[in-house]
Amino acid sequence: MTAPRQSGPYERPGEPQSLGGSMLALAAVLDLLAEVFTGPASDARGRASVLLSDPSFALPPLAALARPLRDLTDAGTGDIEIEYVRLFLHGQGATAHPYESFYRTGQLMDAECLGGLDALYAAAGVQPRKGSVLPDHLGVELEFLALLLRGVLTSHAHGEANLGVRRIARKLLEDHLLPFSGTFRSRLGELRPAPYFSAAADALGHALAAADAMLTVYHGARDAR
Repeated sequence: MTAPRQSGPYERPGEPQSLGGSMLALAAVLDLLAEVFTGPASDARGRASVLLSDPSFALPPLAALARPLRDLTDAGTGDIEIEYVRLFLHGQGATAHPYESFYRTGQLMDAECLGGLDALYAAAGVQPRKGSVLPDHLGVELEFLALLLRGVLTSHAHGEANLGVRRIARKLLEDHLLPFSGTFRSRLGELRPAPYFSAAADALGHALAAADAMLTVYHGARDAR
């Protein structure tokens, strides 16, 4: 995913450092989960272990993420590629498709869903990388949210720009990722995934809840000034 160049520190005089640090830590988790759900070649166990060394995961709202990240780190070393294919590509009986359109209409490439996402990408000035992964893939949406969270921090010097980024992130969460991830995780749970993907799904739920909480807190902290 390409984006306009951004610069500048994320802290602002008087800004609680823990909020900025937690938002960056959460963005890193979203990037990790994007890789887990995008392709079978990604093994996130080592990176999850590194993330857990960040003190942000000892405090709310990221504290709830510590357990699923630890579970992900400790997950068995079974064949991740075979399990990925079973769960997300062409499993027997049922498949937990990682595309939002499927959970809206039962079909892939829903025009209304893709159109809404395209509008958000355009508003943020980004474009998903071209390839075999569609714009409504869970991994693409998670990567986009991670980019927006970093944008909230780096755009602090420009009030209108910061407000715009927060509005896009909020709309992405409320209109797309929160309802999408809820039905996706339910479908995945029915397939009894291996511990690796079970932990990743658990981390997904907690990560999006944390993003929702952080954007609310950041909105209040900014607008109270």
